[in-house]
Amino acid sequence: MKIILPGIRFLIVLIYIAASISCTSRNPYSEVVLHIGDLEVTEYEYDRKLKKFEEEFPNANATDLERWKQALIDQYVITAQAYAEHFDTSGSVHQAVEAMANYMMVQQGEYLWKYKYDSLIHVLTTVSSKDILKRSHQYRYCYLCGDTYDVFKGYHPDSVYSKSDFENLKRISKNDPQLIYDTLTMQWPFITFWEHRDMLYGLKVGEVSPLVNSNGYLYLFLLEKVETIPYTDEEKILLTTELKAGVNRQIAQQQKERIFQSAKPVFYSQNIQQVINYFEQEQSFTHVTDSLFLMKFYLGDSLIQLNKQSFDKYYQALPIQRVINSKEMLEEQLLEYCYQTCMVEEAKRYRLFESDTFRLAKKSYFNDVLYYHYLDNQLTRYIQVDSGEVVECYYENSKDYVRPTQFVAELFIFANQVDAYRNYGKVQRSVLGSDTAVLNDLHRNRMLQAVKDNIILDIRDDTIPLVIINQLLTIPCGNLLYSFLPMQSGCAIVLKKEEGGIQVQPLNEIYEQVKLRVLEKKLNHEVDQLSAKLRREYTVESTI
Repeated sequence: MKIILPGIRFLIVLIYIAASISCTSRNPYSEVVLHIGDLEVTEYEYDRKLKKFEEEFPNANATDLERWKQALIDQYVITAQAYAEHFDTSGSVHQAVEAMANYMMVQQGEYLWKYKYDSLIHVLTTVSSKDILKRSHQYRYCYLCGDTYDVFKGYHPDSVYSKSDFENLKRISKNDPQLIYDTLTMQWPFITFWEHRDMLYGLKVGEVSPLVNSNGYLYLFLLEKVETIPYTDEEKILLTTELKAGVNRQIAQQQKERIFQSAKPVFYSQNIQQVINYFEQEQSFTHVTDSLFLMKFYLGDSLIQLNKQSFDKYYQALPIQRVINSKEMLEEQLLEYCYQTCMVEEAKRYRLFESDTFRLAKKSYFNDVLYYHYLDNQLTRYIQVDSGEVVECYYENSKDYVRPTQFVAELFIFANQVDAYRNYGKVQRSVLGSDTAVLNDLHRNRMLQAVKDNIILDIRDDTIPLVIINQLLTIPCGNLLYSFLPMQSGCAIVLKKEEGGIQVQPLNEIYEQVKLRVLEKKLNHEVDQLSAKLRREYTVESTI
């Protein structure tokens, strides 16, 4: 079993993503299948790991499976040694496990969610004949979009819009880059605009919607036409999936509103700004005084005063950390802390943390964290990698560090960046093949200046912006770049079509990447030696 460079943070992400924990009809503690020293592995834990292996390697043969079993035993004998040396008492291990247990308990689709909502979601997402009738029609809308009411030029949320109002705003949008005009085709349940699905379905051809707010943007819709389409088995599956996604989103939103209404969170704005000032000065969060209060909220009848130290422990233990670089981002993360704390308390009232399945899942997770914690402290910290080893690895494996130098591209050239931005969605639909007539419309309207195919873009060309080079190197072929290519004749949307040429990446650019490879190789060697030694010392009692 090859070891990816360990660390509790990496482990948390890895295990949370990989874990698929479900309730079983019988007691999951029914049988211990592996006994090594003080370590006991249940059938439940072993089956969970086996399922993960089968999902990752669906074409594995009997030899592969046997090799995997032996590698798993190697991991378990090291875990048993971690228990023997009392690493299981480590505070950082327990802190990571407790944080992840809370995280797993309250995430959408996990334990608390299933306990409260699974039966309701099943009822709400059962496809009815009425849903099928709605789904069998395709709706084509024209729409105007902006991020403030001002761009709608005097129109208000409670205004009633006519088709002439819409056409007037459409004319205004041609000279106003903040007011975007476009078209889209949707079907029931209008998942992108789930909250407004009944309104969108109720529009008649030629009718204009109210001004609606969705995902932070304002939209005005005009229903252009409705077409009947065949209702297939694939459509039924898709409808069920979209209904479930919409219901889940709606329940999650209502749940958060309920929690925040009860918790009444209040920010300490001056203190939060003090934290942000540290970030702006590129200083660590650890420079902020631990006792600094960031927020207060109610947990039942108790008032919780959240200081920087408590929030930092929560934040550092998150499996996926969002970068905090603004006051709004920090406040959003503080609200997540409030939400999770309240939901954990709710799960405790339902005694979900005491369920056999959850306790076993937590025990399994604890053993995994313990294993990587032991490697960190007993092996990784003692491994040295010098620059000579990095250089040697780089030249021995230079074929792994190559990148293309040239790209074949198709350019969609507009008069300026505003026009390119406004028509990006239309070009994308044309490229994806879902609306092939859109380019002809752009030509007829004299919006699209030209299309140039089979253009060679070279990363060594210093006239090409670095942001374009980076996207050419990272975005898959067949996709549009996110940024626009400035040209003498205007501004181009770039479609990356093919890659060509080979260039070895300079060592100075990838030094840390190569160093990590050397470290991983050395660590795997140390793990192999340690597990071989421990196998001779421990008796492995197994019914696997």
